[in-house]
Parts: sequence; structure tokens; C-alpha cells
Amino acid sequence: MPPRKSKRVIAASNTNEIEGPGICGLPTELFDEVCLYLKPVDILNLGCVNRRLASLTTAESRIWTVLYQSSELPPIPQSMSQLVTAKKVLALISRVGCAFCPTKSKQVDWQTLQRLCSKCMKKRRNLEPAIVGDEFRDWSKEMKESQNISESDRRFQLEVVRIQRKRDIIDRFATMDPPITEEILECCSEFHRVCNVATPLTNRVFTNVLRTLGPNIKAIRVIATIIEWYLLLHAEAMEGIPEQWSNYMNVDTLIGSRCFRYTAEERAYYSKFHILAFDILKDYAWNDVFPTFDSSPYLKEIKDVVCDPYERFCNAEKDLLRRLPHLEQELAEIKNSPLSMSEVILKFVDRDTSVIEYEEMVKEKLIVERIHKVIIQFPSITFSPVFKIKTLGATEWFSRNRQFFDIKTDSWDEVAAKASWETWNTIMTARKASIYRHIIINCKPALLQDVPDRYAADMNYHIDHFEGLQEWPLLADFDTTALCLVRWDLWEAFNVIDYSEPSYCFRGLDVLKEEANNELTAIAEEYNESKCLETFARFYNQKRVMAVSEGDVIMEEYFESKGMNYTTGFQDMNTYSRWNQVMMNRLQNVAEKLCPQLPLRCFFMLLQEVQGNGKEADFKNARLLLEYLLPSNKSFNTSKAIKKFESYLNKLVDHLSIHWMNEDGDSITENSLDSMQ
Repeated sequence: MPPRKSKRVIAASNTNEIEGPGICGLPTELFDEVCLYLKPVDILNLGCVNRRLASLTTAESRIWTVLYQSSELPPIPQSMSQLVTAKKVLALISRVGCAFCPTKSKQVDWQTLQRLCSKCMKKRRNLEPAIVGDEFRDWSKEMKESQNISESDRRFQLEVVRIQRKRDIIDRFATMDPPITEEILECCSEFHRVCNVATPLTNRVFTNVLRTLGPNIKAIRVIATIIEWYLLLHAEAMEGIPEQWSNYMNVDTLIGSRCFRYTAEERAYYSKFHILAFDILKDYAWNDVFPTFDSSPYLKEIKDVVCDPYERFCNAEKDLLRRLPHLEQELAEIKNSPLSMSEVILKFVDRDTSVIEYEEMVKEKLIVERIHKVIIQFPSITFSPVFKIKTLGATEWFSRNRQFFDIKTDSWDEVAAKASWETWNTIMTARKASIYRHIIINCKPALLQDVPDRYAADMNYHIDHFEGLQEWPLLADFDTTALCLVRWDLWEAFNVIDYSEPSYCFRGLDVLKEEANNELTAIAEEYNESKCLETFARFYNQKRVMAVSEGDVIMEEYFESKGMNYTTGFQDMNTYSRWNQVMMNRLQNVAEKLCPQLPLRCFFMLLQEVQGNGKEADFKNARLLLEYLLPSNKSFNTSKAIKKFESYLNKLVDHLSIHWMNEDGDSITENSLDSMQ
């Protein structure tokens, strides 16, 4: 059995024994002078070494007074110098650590003379101040402001060090061979982290920076080189092709793929080229000089890809000129228009674009160009789903004068086309003037008086505008204010716009507007003036009724039942309250019998339906229900109403039940129902 190892005994050292006189043996005056070169925190730590040093660094020591004065802090008032010493203040500023928890913090609450972290500061907002009195309160405010300024200065100095460190790193990389540019460094994910250290750059530190950024720099250089090579290859492949066909390719196009002209075929080729170029560069170090690019192995393949849209365009253009040689000038104008050519290029980016599609595109462009030459207002034109010119009567005129717009024949005569349009426009102007005349003559005069807020803008502006219209000379004998008011209500009927607003569709204004348009733009042989005037009068009347009733459909029905319209005015409202009460009672009876669990919600849902605010697509059932509920229907019966519209009403109740299935009771009170009645 091997002998047991004996434990080594080390004699305990006597920490109180100091070889030689040391710092403790210095005279007090000399010790004080030495301490003035130290930071307050170092003196505080020195005072914790032994009793001798503790006695030399007491609060009464001259050291703290001199250090406090040199720190440029607000002077401590004489009246509280016994409670607040220079040592205590410097200790609060110099040390780190919250007074109530282990958190490291340098925040000082000068009211309580304690260091507190943010969390404890919030918890102990109501701590009593260390000293009561205005003088201490003022001094604590000054100390807080002074500390904030000192902290700002410290942060500013640290930021200066960081900025200089970043500049030094950039400069060192720039002197390398090959030079590493600032743009490359900015793309490195670790660059900002290594720059954000408030330590000056040394050779040893820069070696660590190289080790950190090297892989990033290589990856970025490889990607940048591949893009550079591809742009050179693309430019060489596009040599001899017009710039408007080749100027789409740039760094943003390759990185973001945001260009519509960057075809799927070219994207696939670039991915392939990226792999080939990466194989060439992968074995180079991050600071090696990369080889010169040789494009010859790739040139033929890329030409087949990137030149294809332009070659197909050239073939389509040649084919079109061979069949329609008279379009040579028009096609040249299209090629000289950057906007037109951008559309052509986008068209041929699609490999499936045929010669016929190109011909159709040219046809549409020439039609638009010729229409804009004839109709000076530059109307918008749609070709799909149906051809339409957004100017009153223009589509009808076009359909009767197609010979001017047939690109297959050399029949374009701008002078004749303009003369034809002017003739038709004169006819349209006369018809519109007769409509104004008919409505104003038959309208109740009170409805043709201007009232505040009738127009969003000033009436004088509308008068000036109307006097510039073509129909004004034919209507100069009428009051211009009355003409403007009528025009305001007929504006939709005089314009080629599509109605989609539910309130218009519910009242049939969309159908009435289309009917009015058709009557107004009918050819001379089919034009029926009396029918046209009657249709526009109905449209105007509906607009006036909607304005007077403020969109209340039930009031509109009341006007109709009383024979009130734009010719009689809408003054007789004596019996409307009773009419509306009967309507509400009938609606309430239907709701209570239809849905006894939710009668109030059912009532308001039905009210929405008959007011034209329901969800039905064509409002057919809603209009029929409204007519059945009207007081003018003497045969009304609640049970018959539910049976008559059973399918429609059941769908509404089902929707209501699903919508409110997770709620209890009605959210609308009986009082709210009474107020509506």
C-alpha cells in the first residue's frame, strides 16, 4: 500500500505587516497630494484596505473638499454641510449599485440621497426627502441637472470614439489590395457591431476585426462580382439593340426582380449563370484579386434569351407592314413614343404574344389617337369588356363612322372626321338645351331658387362655368341660377358613367339613367323628342325627391301617393306623420310575428331592407315588400305578408340569428323604437 500523501502546510501571511514604510507611512499632507491624482472611486476603495487608510480618507479629509471643487458640481449649502458631505456626494456619483436591489445603476435620487435603479425608482416614488427645506430641494434640483449634463458629455465623448473607430476601420480596409470599399463593409452584418465599441482601434483589435468580417466580405464581394459580370454580359448581348429594349437591366432589377421586363426565362438563366460564376470564385480568399471575366462561353446562350422579345417584335412589325404598308408613318410614331413603346415591350415580354395580338394593340392605339384628334376633350376609352368612349354620344357616333378608324384601309380623313363629329355634337347640344328648357318651364319655381349649401362651391363659379358651355347660347333667355341647379341634378344623366351605389340601384336610377342616355343619343331617324324629355323629367324628379326627403324612401313613397313631384313642389306634409306611423306599425307587426325572439332587431333589419340598404343584389324582393307595406295598400295583412315573402324573409331571419346567436337580449330599447315611430 503506497504511503499517504501528506498535506502541504502553508504558513498564514500577516496582512497587517507591510514591508517598508509604504503608502501608509506617508505623511498626511503628502498622502493627500497623491490622492488628488486619483479618481474618487479609487480613493473610496483605498479607504477599505485597512484602518490607517480609512482614517486618512474620512469625510473630514481635505481630499474630498478639493476633489468636489474640481468636479465643478453645485456647491453644498453651508447649512446642511454636516448632513451632506463632499465624500457622500462623490460616493453616490462614483459607485455603482442600487440601494434596494442587486441591480447595477448609477442613477441617483438626489431628494433621498440614494442610488436607485429604474424599477426601484418607480416603486419608491413616495420616499421622504433626506432633508426637509427649500434650500435642500433647490440644491437637489441643481445636482440632478448637473449629473444629466455630465452624462450627456460622457455619452458624447464615447460617440466620438466610436465614430473615429469606424473611420479608422474603413480607412484601413481602403488601403488594402484590392481595396475593400465602405459600401462592401456597410453590407456586412457584423460591421456595425465591431464599430459600435467605444475603444480606439489598435493593430491587435484590427486583427480581430479582420477575423470577424472576413467571411462577410467574401460573400458580399462574390455576389457583387457576379452581378457586375452579368451586367457586362447582358450589355454585350444587347449590343446593336435599341436602348429602350435593353435599359431595364441594372443592379436593382437583379437583386429585387422588380422589373416586369425581367422575363421568367432570363431569371432562370441568371440563376444558372450565378451558379457557374460562384464555382469560379468560391476558392478565392476574401482579400484576393478576383479574375477578369471572359464572356465568350456564355454569349450565344444569353443572346437567345434576352434578345427574343425584340426579335419577335421586329418580325411582327415586318409582317404588319407587309400586309398594311399605309401604316408605316403611324408605326414610326408609336416607336418614337416612349409611353407607347413601353406598352409594346411589356406585350412582347410574354412569349405567347402573336402577330394578331400586336395588330390588335396597334389598332387600339390608332383608334385612341384618332378619337383624341377629333374629340378635343381627350375622353377616356375602354375596349373591354365592351368598347366605350366616356363622352356623351361619342360611342354612338363612333359606331356610325367606323370607316374613319379602319386600319386595314387607308381611309383616315381627319378633316372629314372632325366635321362629322361637330355636326353630331351640335345635334346633341340642341337636344340637351331642349331638356333644360322643358324641365325649367314645368318645374315649381321654388325648387329653382338657390339655397345655402346646395353647392359645395360658390354659385358664381358654376354660373361662369355654365356660360362657357355650348348649350348656353340656346338658353340665354333663362335664369342662369336655375340652369345650374337643373344641371346639378342631371349631371349623371348627361355623363357616361356606371352606377354602382345601392341607393341608386334600389330606386332604379341606374336603369333610368341608361334609358335617358339611349334616348338622347339616338340617331335622327329613331329620336323621339317627347319620350326623351319625359325620361329626363322622371330622372330629374327622382333626384329632387331624394334631395327633399334626404334619402328617406318612405317619404318618397308618400310624395308619390300624394301626386307630389317637381312640377307641384313638396310642401303638403300634414298627413305624413300618420302615414309613417301606419308604415312603422305594419313593419313592427311583421317583425314580431316573424321573429318573436328578436323582434326589435328584426324590425330594424326589415327597415333597412325597405329603405334600400339591404344585402339583396337586385333589390327586387325589397321593393315588392315596400310596396306591400305601404299605407296605400288597403289589403295589407300581416300573415299574408309573411306568407307572400316567406322565402325572402326566412333568409333574412336566418342571417339575423347567425349574426346575433352569441348575444343575449335586445340591444335596442322600446323607447328607441317609439322615437322612430
